[in-house]
Amino acid sequence: MRSRVLATLAVTAVALAPAAPASAYDTLRGIVSVLPDVPETDSALLRFMNPALLQGWDIRDWIGVGLIEAETAAYSPEAANELVAIDFSALDGLAQWGWQQNTFAYLIGDLDPDAVRDALLTRPGMEEVPAGDLTVDLPDGLLILAEGEDYATDFEATKDDYPFGGGWKAHRVAVGEAAALVAFAWPDFEMALEATLDPGVTETQQLMTALVEAAAEASPPGFEAYAAAVEPPRYFERADGTVSEDAALVPAFDMAMLAGAAGDDWEAAQIALAYTGVDEAEAAVAALEERLATGEPVMDAGAKIASRISTGGNGIVVAVVSLVFEPGTPDHPSSEWVQRWINESFSGRLRFMMIAPE
Repeated sequence: MRSRVLATLAVTAVALAPAAPASAYDTLRGIVSVLPDVPETDSALLRFMNPALLQGWDIRDWIGVGLIEAETAAYSPEAANELVAIDFSALDGLAQWGWQQNTFAYLIGDLDPDAVRDALLTRPGMEEVPAGDLTVDLPDGLLILAEGEDYATDFEATKDDYPFGGGWKAHRVAVGEAAALVAFAWPDFEMALEATLDPGVTETQQLMTALVEAAAEASPPGFEAYAAAVEPPRYFERADGTVSEDAALVPAFDMAMLAGAAGDDWEAAQIALAYTGVDEAEAAVAALEERLATGEPVMDAGAKIASRISTGGNGIVVAVVSLVFEPGTPDHPSSEWVQRWINESFSGRLRFMMIAPE
């Protein structure tokens, strides 16, 4: 399975493919490294999937994980090719980052910029924009297209015929040979481009990077992330800002990642929680191990519970608990677990950590 280390992310039309990948999570790590800071960081979410890894899986179920509407095109490659000349099912990475209108989409994979441009220009109002019109100094080979006023919406007109975000009439699109970037306003778009060309290091990026690296270290050799959700603590609280009784079993954390990974015939569902102290991480591991071990579906599916505490840089300690499913396990049970966890992380009760899928 192909792995990519992203140089300045690949909106620059160039991606590097090293002989020995540093991590089984290189695509996800590369995206995290160039995410721009956004308003209301305590609400910003990252959603990621690797459609190329899901070939042969019933990925229609992934419609519930909250990715950009482009994800739905992965179920109909023919329709996506006709609309935007991109085979979403063959992408190595499809990610959405941000909050509400300050949201960005990243598409990683082999793209044909000229074909994408020709397809997009058939849309009324879509125009190609000279790179010199932007305030960002862009590399050669990067095409820029745009339509609509900043943050404009037209839910009826865009509902069924456009995979770059249902409801949004405003699109700013950068297309290179290895990736594309989509945003809904010029200020956000240029900010994201600058972040890919000159990445900074924010506290949010440090937490996300620590989670990704810890999950990769906890994975068997050759594993790749097929899906992930990185969420701040507010999504694990009740509407009134309090934490549920179930959540009291897990010490308060700084950020969480829920991920699915696959390699050869093995697959895993992972929970990674970022802390500032080892004691809190150890308590989280113990609580999660106990709860997951009591779920009969775990034993029926032949899963093994594997845990790891990673102490990386910047004083971040990460607790990782994985459900590793043995070769030959039918129906991709890790996918069911990850979907349940992601969906229930919005319940305000932390049930995603506590209750096995039915």
